[in-house]
Amino acid sequence: MSPLAIRPKAFLPLGLLGLSLSLVLVDPFSLSAAEAPQVSLNRLIEEAASYHGKEVTVEGEVVGDVMLRGSYGWLNLSDGSAVLGVWGPAELLRQVRTGGGYWAQGDRVRVRGIFWRADPRQGGELDLQATALEVVARGRAREHPVTAPQFLRAAFSLAAAAALALAWSRRREGGKEERQVPAGDGEASPERGEEGGRQ
Repeated sequence: MSPLAIRPKAFLPLGLLGLSLSLVLVDPFSLSAAEAPQVSLNRLIEEAASYHGKEVTVEGEVVGDVMLRGSYGWLNLSDGSAVLGVWGPAELLRQVRTGGGYWAQGDRVRVRGIFWRADPRQGGELDLQATALEVVARGRAREHPVTAPQFLRAAFSLAAAAALALAWSRRREGGKEERQVPAGDGEASPERGEEGGRQ
């Protein structure tokens, strides 16, 4: 046999290895992009009847806490136009580390799932039953720097509150002194004078 002859069986393990790697590295969201178009939450809610029961992809910030109940859980997703509840397996939702709020910007995630206009399993709630979740960007702490006008307003309010409290305290003390009758002033009351006259 010529040394340049190709033996197909020799390349079979390499081909299987390449196929396995391609399946692992392929983005799961790209496999069904045609069947699961990405839509905004506002459009999904406004056109709920037309999207009911269909697979869609949404993206947004996780707001609030992720609520896990057994093997399933719930999170709220916001894309700036609306907020939508997402229900899914706990192993998917555990990928989320940070929920958004005043002190933090939540993880940004992309979720694919079946949209329900009135999910009977959730008491008729409008939600998305997640089948895939990908963290696009991790959340971070929000900074709330205090500006000079805010500081001055706070200082003025504090000073005004302290002045009012001091004035109220002094007025209370003055009222107590007026109600007190000095003891042993030598003046008899009308009742005592009448009693003395009857003796």
